[in-house]
Amino acid sequence: MSLASGSKESKNKKKKSSVNNKNSRMTSVEGDGSGKKNKNSAKGSESKSSSKKDPTYEDAREAIKNTIGWMTQTQAKSGGLLGYFKSATFERDPPENHKTYAFQANRSKNRNPDFPLYDHSRVRLKIEEETDNNYINATNVSCPSCERKWIVAQHPMEKHFEDFWKMVFYQEIDVIYAIFSPDEQLPMYFPTEQGKFVNHGQFFVHCWKTAPSAGRYQANSYTIEVLPAGCSNARYTTILHYPHWPKGHVAPGAKVVLKGILALDPADKVTKGKCLIHSSEGINRAMCFVMVDYVIDLMFRNNTVDIQELITQLRSQRGGAFQNRIFCLFSLYVVIEYVKIRLTKVQSAPDVLVEINNLQKQMRIEFAGITPKESGNSRKGATNEGTAD
Repeated sequence: MSLASGSKESKNKKKKSSVNNKNSRMTSVEGDGSGKKNKNSAKGSESKSSSKKDPTYEDAREAIKNTIGWMTQTQAKSGGLLGYFKSATFERDPPENHKTYAFQANRSKNRNPDFPLYDHSRVRLKIEEETDNNYINATNVSCPSCERKWIVAQHPMEKHFEDFWKMVFYQEIDVIYAIFSPDEQLPMYFPTEQGKFVNHGQFFVHCWKTAPSAGRYQANSYTIEVLPAGCSNARYTTILHYPHWPKGHVAPGAKVVLKGILALDPADKVTKGKCLIHSSEGINRAMCFVMVDYVIDLMFRNNTVDIQELITQLRSQRGGAFQNRIFCLFSLYVVIEYVKIRLTKVQSAPDVLVEINNLQKQMRIEFAGITPKESGNSRKGATNEGTAD
C-alpha cells in the first residue's frame, strides 16, 4: 500500500513542485514557540495579504484538504484521533525483514532493550578490520516520494562516544537535532563552550562556534569541528540542542518543531545533506520530528497522506517508534499548525482555517497536561505511556 495517494503529477511536474515547495516552505513560520503573535507585523501586512497567494498551497489544495478532512472525520468518531492511534495496528503481518541479530548481540550498547533495532535499516559503522564491531543504535529512516533521509538514534552512551562521532563523520552528517533536557541527566557528548575541545578515542571534537537560542524554547546552536586521527580534512556539523523538551512530554509549542524544520531547507544554508536526530531512546520525540517533516513534504506536493501507512512504514524502520501514541497526535497538530500559518498569512481558504481551529482545540485537550511550561518543570500530568523517551 502506498502512503500517498491521489497524485497525478508527471515526473517533471513533481520535480517542479518539489523545488517550489522547498523555496517557499516555512518562510511564514515566525515567533518563538510561545504562541504569541507579532501584532505590529500583522497590522502592517493586513491590507496587502488579501491580494497575496500561496502557489504551493494552491497546487496542493486537494491533497491538503483530503488529509485534514481525514483527521476531522477520525476525531469525530468515538475515542477521537488519540483513540484511533491507540487501537490501530501499525505492524505488518507477518513482519517484513524484522530480524534483530545485531541488536541481540550488542545488548550492552542499547539504552532500552525493549525497543529492537532492525538489521535491515540499522546504520553500520565504518570498520578497519573484519573483526571490528560496526554496531550503533541508529536507524536509517526514509519515506517513499520524499527526498530527505534521516538517521534516528538514541542519545549516545558515554562509553560509546567515539562510535557516535565516527558515525557523524563517515555518514557526512550536516546537522544533529539533540532533544534532551537537563533533568534527564544524560551525558554531554560535545563541548558547549566556544574554543573548548575533547578527544573521544580517535576523534577530536572542537566547539568552533556557539549561538544562543533565537527565541523562547528554541534550540541552542553549536558548530562542531570533528576530526579523526590521521585525517587533515575536518567535518563541521551543526548541533541544534533542545533543552526545554523533557522526556515524556510533547514540545512546548508547535513552532518549536516548525522552526527546527526550517533549518533543513537549503535556503537557510544549514543542510543539504543527511540529518541525524536523537532523543533519549529515539522513539517518540525524535520520531515526532521526522513524521512532521514527511507529512508536510507529502501534502505540499499534492499527495493525500495515508497516516496509518506512514506510521507503519516508520515503525518498520525504527523499532518502538511512537511507543507513546500521544506523539502521533502531536505530530498532526504541528502539521496543521504549519498549514494554518501559511493560510493565515495570505488570508486564503477560510473554510480550512475554521476546520483547523476546531480540530486543534480538541487535540490540545489530549496533551495539555504533558506540555512543559518552563525548563526543569516536573513531569506532573504526564500520561502513563510517557515513561519512554
